[in-house]
Amino acid sequence: MVLAKLAVYFKRRYMENNKKVLTFRSAIALVLCILCLSYAHAQEHGKRLLLGISKTDHKLVVMNPVTLLIIARISIGRSA
Repeated sequence: MVLAKLAVYFKRRYMENNKKVLTFRSAIALVLCILCLSYAHAQEHGKRLLLGISKTDHKLVVMNPVTLLIIARISIGRSA
């Protein structure tokens, strides 16, 4: 009887500690993910670009928004 009570006590104690450890580990993992995502961002080149699509020519046009000069034309193919 006493052994059964001790077994139940230690089992409960172990489960509570195990939950605390899992919660602590998941909190650390969450903080690490947030820190990694804050440093991972798209490359910035400092220029703003204007994109235009021509449906008849099936092209994407990259333009300078100030001078409206075409920088590049990219073929996008035909849609099905």
